[in-house]
Amino acid sequence: MTLKIEHLTGGYTGVPVIKDINLEIKPGEALGLIGLNGAGKSTTIKHILGLLRPQKGKISLNDVVLTQQPTKFKREVAIFQKHRFVSGIDFKGTFGANHVELPLG
Repeated sequence: MTLKIEHLTGGYTGVPVIKDINLEIKPGEALGLIGLNGAGKSTTIKHILGLLRPQKGKISLNDVVLTQQPTKFKREVAIFQKHRFVSGIDFKGTFGANHVELPLG
């Protein structure tokens, strides 16, 4: 399954919280959204799940576009959340310059 987000802009009551997001997640890949409070992580997830309507852009899963075939799209999407607190890892600094691998499980 390939999840594709193209030029996604959205938020709540007409106020864009996320702007021009583009990404593609191919089979076998995983993505984690990391950011400060208010950065748009939950808003992005809510758009992917179809809980919010994009102001601009397109979200598709295996070429099924959410706004064109919402029922078919929603049958294929799921979300898993797991909170994990990791001791001994310093997350200070710039995420773009650091790479941290955490075992799953």
